[in-house]
Amino acid sequence: MRTLGKKGGGAFHKLNHANFDAVDQDIFDLVVQPWAGNQGGRCMGISETEFRQPLNSGQEPNLTCGNYAGEQDSARAFDVPVERSGLFEIWREVTGENLHPLPKMNNKRNYRIDRILAPTEKLKIAGWDKGYIGVEIKRSGIKAGPPISQMFDYLHCAWKSPRNEWILIDYCFLWPLEKCGNVAASIMAQNRVGGVCLRYPPDSEYHRLQFFLGEQAVLVHYLNTDHTEVKNLMIGNRTGSR
Repeated sequence: MRTLGKKGGGAFHKLNHANFDAVDQDIFDLVVQPWAGNQGGRCMGISETEFRQPLNSGQEPNLTCGNYAGEQDSARAFDVPVERSGLFEIWREVTGENLHPLPKMNNKRNYRIDRILAPTEKLKIAGWDKGYIGVEIKRSGIKAGPPISQMFDYLHCAWKSPRNEWILIDYCFLWPLEKCGNVAASIMAQNRVGGVCLRYPPDSEYHRLQFFLGEQAVLVHYLNTDHTEVKNLMIGNRTGSR
């Protein structure tokens, strides 16, 4: 596995403005700068595989994907394409209460979710027949298990909207998370929990925002063509063995 430096290869382990011209502009902007620390731009050597792939791109993701070094950066990266799509009104930092707490649960009240997405008329015209979507936002490269567990609780909460109304969410997605596979995908899908992320480069016609429940796409929006695909799945509606 070779590391990226000048065109054609070479290794680098430190980067600062003095030797910035040794690295391609796009590599610096897309990969190095988001991860550079506060010690003169020092970074730890980025492999070609890491450059060409998000932190997680498998069908059984254990980690959040992308290159978002902090939650604020990650939140901005989520809000921009959602606002651009025109499919949702974004509600930020919404508070709620758990309607069905388990016995001896240590937190029955005082919940907070990072985003609730309220469908717009544009999304309804595209075929959306579900309600609100919850989104939990994390930085890249963390274990997906703990926030997914958190999201199960969120689906049992009532949320106080900016309109001063109590609402429920139909789905909850973790950003940034690729689609999952195998047993984890089945459990997540039946509990209406999934992942949302961006795919393909920003200048590609396939550049898209995608919402997946397990292995099934619920909503895909192509940002450069303003094309929306809605799939109103039966997953999560069944009871008993499934």
